[in-house]
Amino acid sequence: MADVKTRAPKAGAKNPETGKPVGRELTVSFDFGEGLADMVNKFGEPAVLSHAERQLVVSLQAFVRQGLETGMEDEAIAARVVDWKPGQVSRLGGGAVTTESAMAHFEGLSPDAQAQFIAVLEEKASNPVG
Repeated sequence: MADVKTRAPKAGAKNPETGKPVGRELTVSFDFGEGLADMVNKFGEPAVLSHAERQLVVSLQAFVRQGLETGMEDEAIAARVVDWKPGQVSRLGGGAVTTESAMAHFEGLSPDAQAQFIAVLEEKASNPVG
């Protein structure tokens, strides 16, 4: 059983003390199943597959959005998508930085972003800390 909490704010109504929207909230319990086979048995394969596909699209969009927000070129993002696996924590531009990962990121940047990156590196190199 899973507890599912749902809130429906009343349009335009706000708590005068907190400024947060006010409305109704309800928590219900629902049995989604004890795994994939149980879900398919309860809801049918088409329903489970459809919901899984929609959630996978949202997860992939979030992964791609990371690349877009960091200024990576479209081709570099598309190349990273080939290795994307749902459920794995993998970020475009995240994780431990190695020379290889830094170069891969640099090569995925637009020419303007590359120039800006080089300028920052040159500034850091001419003013080393401690």
